[in-house]
Amino acid sequence: MTEEQNQEDPASKWPEEIKNAYEQMKIPSLYDCVLANEKISVELRKQNRDIKLSVEGMQKIATVLDNVMGMISEEWDELDEEEEDESERGENSPEVSGEDGLIQDYDNLSDLEVQLLTDKHLYIEQTNTLLIETMDSVFELTSFARQMSQQLFATFPEKEGILRQQPSWRPLAQEIVNSFISHLDHHRNRFQARLEEVHIFVEQPQPGEHFNKVKHLKLEEVSGGEKDLIAQVIRVGYLYDEEVLRQAEVIVFN
Repeated sequence: MTEEQNQEDPASKWPEEIKNAYEQMKIPSLYDCVLANEKISVELRKQNRDIKLSVEGMQKIATVLDNVMGMISEEWDELDEEEEDESERGENSPEVSGEDGLIQDYDNLSDLEVQLLTDKHLYIEQTNTLLIETMDSVFELTSFARQMSQQLFATFPEKEGILRQQPSWRPLAQEIVNSFISHLDHHRNRFQARLEEVHIFVEQPQPGEHFNKVKHLKLEEVSGGEKDLIAQVIRVGYLYDEEVLRQAEVIVFN
């Protein structure tokens, strides 16, 4: 390199160790920069799509929950009206026995009264079935909401930026999702309390409890635990006082 070229080259005045360090630097090519930028863009689009799907899922849950609660309210109104009618008839009602309200003496009833009582019994059975199915839907909603929230925060970046710090918006997003889950739990507990008012109780065993062949339905046996202890609960059951309306479905250790 000529003396004139050295004067035009700023690097000619650098200390020798700086020159050596600069020569060892690996500067990415323009192609590598474009490729890295495209990868980042693809990842951001994927995150945006996942977040959009999660938000749509939360909106769907809210809509379904509103519909469920509206249906429940209609059923409660009908049940309340039935109870008011029963209390008004009071002393004029046929003699009954037990907590189930079954007629003790059918001989003194006309065919019309027997038909009306049969229809009423069928209506109560259908109502109980509807309430149980609705409670199942509420359980599924809360379970799906928890799974969705876990999936949502698995999608969100733990850290971002050059310094890789926790995003400032992440605690706020966590608070919003937790509030949404609490809202669902509140409605579930409220509905369960109303079921108990009409003597329908949720049979929800916990893992580790003893298997009860009357209240529980064994779907499968697995190893890895003490014999006849519940390993996993697949679906809750329901009781009408002590009568089993539906057994809880469980997996049991053998």
